Amino acid sequence: MNEPHLIVPQVVEKQLKEKFPTEDFLHKDILHWTAVIQNIIAHQHLLTVHGFEQEGSEELDTVILKALVKACKSHSQDAQEYLDELKLAVAWDRVDIAKSEIFNGDVEWKSCDLEEVMMDALVNDKPEFVKLFIDNGANIFDFLTYSRLQRLYCTISPKCLLYSLLLKKHEENRLTLAGMSGQQHKETMDTCLLFTLHEVSRVLKDFLHDACRGFYQEQKSGSKKETDKLHAKRLPGPLDMNQKSENPWRDLFLWAVLQNRHKMAYYFWAMGQEGVAAALAACKILREMSHLEIDAEVVRRMKEAKYEQLAVELFSECYHNSEDRAFALLVRRNCFWSKTTCLHLATEADTKSFFAHDGVQALHLLSSILFPVAYCQSVDAIAGLPAVVPEGSIKTPTVEGSHSSHQKLREEGAATNMAVPPFLMSEETQSVEEPESFKELYSLDTERSLLFPKEVDRNLAEKS
Repeated sequence: MNEPHLIVPQVVEKQLKEKFPTEDFLHKDILHWTAVIQNIIAHQHLLTVHGFEQEGSEELDTVILKALVKACKSHSQDAQEYLDELKLAVAWDRVDIAKSEIFNGDVEWKSCDLEEVMMDALVNDKPEFVKLFIDNGANIFDFLTYSRLQRLYCTISPKCLLYSLLLKKHEENRLTLAGMSGQQHKETMDTCLLFTLHEVSRVLKDFLHDACRGFYQEQKSGSKKETDKLHAKRLPGPLDMNQKSENPWRDLFLWAVLQNRHKMAYYFWAMGQEGVAAALAACKILREMSHLEIDAEVVRRMKEAKYEQLAVELFSECYHNSEDRAFALLVRRNCFWSKTTCLHLATEADTKSFFAHDGVQALHLLSSILFPVAYCQSVDAIAGLPAVVPEGSIKTPTVEGSHSSHQKLREEGAATNMAVPPFLMSEETQSVEEPESFKELYSLDTERSLLFPKEVDRNLAEKS
């Protein structure tokens, strides 16, 4: 094998007759195959010999991939030369070979080198590869433009519930914009279907309502004067599709949740921000989609998703580290979810386990004492809201051990017109009558002063 000159026509003819006894080989054919075999043996660095009958031998796809990577390494260290092998690894779902043979430190990968294979991994639901690419240089903030996000929504399976929901929005748009009759519209549906992010935002709005307000819309100023820019009304407009996503982890998380790809969604959730709000939003989406899905197996997977558990576990960690910050987390307005609070999302999603948490219970109890009027009105206004504090399960603390003192505290709160936290206020109240100090709740000190006014006053008195 190491000496190509030993491969002579007589040896080749003997082997051919042994392997193919029923075939007749002409002398010119034997000479041709002799030259081919000699040429192959002369490039031993490209050869991989595999015995299929040996015990413990590797699978065929492993052997092929390793052989291809071996051939690449023999002549180049350029990342572009490995893309075909990497695509094959994605298609065959061999993340182990990609780790050991391709991403082993021999090749320097840039984010732009991995964009095509990243798209393949996302479309084909390969979360292990997505993580591998990000760990080895892929920058999700550079990768996810609105154009690519729209392409991802256009690749969803026609069997998926999301496809039918987007199709419905797509049909509504075309009928509205074109003014077509039903028959004319049906004839045009034979063309290639392309969903838009505007249709995606309409589907999300059906599930999340105000929590996704402004998603996938360019906010443009309604006034052209420089002096009016600060006070100009922000109007929604069409997106620049080449623009990079402002929050790629959230957008990919929603894309995965809507397709019931929970393993992929868990990874995007872990990488993103505002984890409690994101998990509660997923609960709300799946709760609504489970009512529309007709496939019992898909409904079962939706109900087995662990987003509420993720929200509870993350909030528990926050609560154990700092109760003040945990309370602030519940009522702060999440900038990536249209200024919606976690309590609002939890109420919309009917997350009983989340509401049963001690920290959430304590906040509701505190609110009922410090802001009695607003609290009662908010509870009465929410139709179908499950009882957060079952009667008799938590005893209301009293001042000096007397019921009259507790009542006095409530009356003092109402008489002094205490500030009402935003989660107890309706959207209309927040947008029209809300005091300036409550329009943005991003400061922990501001949130603490709202939740614990007497404690803050006491601290100020001690400092003075």
